[in-house]
This record gives sequence, structure tokens and C-alpha cells, in this order.
Amino acid sequence: MKQLLKYQINNEHNTLFIKSYGALKTADVMQMNQEIHDSNSIPKKWFALIDLRDTTEFLIDTEGMKAIVKQDQELYDKYQFAKLAFVATHDVVFGMARMYQSLTIDNLVELQVHRDIDPALQWLGLDNLVMDDIYASRHSPEGAEYE
Repeated sequence: MKQLLKYQINNEHNTLFIKSYGALKTADVMQMNQEIHDSNSIPKKWFALIDLRDTTEFLIDTEGMKAIVKQDQELYDKYQFAKLAFVATHDVVFGMARMYQSLTIDNLVELQVHRDIDPALQWLGLDNLVMDDIYASRHSPEGAEYE
């Protein structure tokens, strides 16, 4: 069950892009989140696109999801999110993204879960960009991918 989780901060578009491949695990998400939380390169008001289209397994249980939401609350308290969009094509992954959405409802985070990337980009106001441009525009800090 190989897993790869990458993130990129794009200051030009005030956007955090997260991409997951393979099996998604609680420890990997929490490690990446901590690195993002410790980063000083995130703009005060920003958008996030969490691309889970290539996530084949979701190995995060309810307790793990609650821990991730709690950790993310610190990020929401530190920065002002404009919007968060999840993109998930597999039913289980889509359902878990919806679980995250339901657990963050009280955090006043505007969040949507999509099955296709184009509506997510449009909702974020990034529909004039193509994914290659987004991912090429700013690379993750060294060491920001997890296997």
C-alpha cells in the first residue's frame, strides 16, 4: 500500500494545493498538516484544493478523522480560509471527505466536496488555471512529500 502525499503553497493565487496518491493514512496527513501549520509562507487569506482523485484507499478511521479535524482547527484559527474544496472520485474517499465536512461544520469553514476537478476549481475561482500550471507554479518545500 504505497502512499504519496504532496502539498504546494501557491502565493500567486493564495492557494494551498494538496495531492494524494495511493493509500491515505492518518499519520501521513497529520505529519503533512504539522509542516503546513509550522510554515510561515501561507498568506493570511487563502484557498485550499485537496485533490484525492488518485487516492485508492482511505485508511483513516473516525478517531483519526477527528484528530485531523482538531489539528486543522489550529490552522483555521491562525489563517483565514476563503474556501476549501475536496475532489474525490472513489465513493469511499468521497464519503470520508463528506465526513470531514460534517465534522468541520462548526468551524465556519466554507467547504465543498466535488467528484470532478473543474467544478472545484470554478468554485474556488481558479477555473482559468489548468492543473499543470497550478502544480508547476510553486513547488513544495523540500521534504514536503510523504511515502
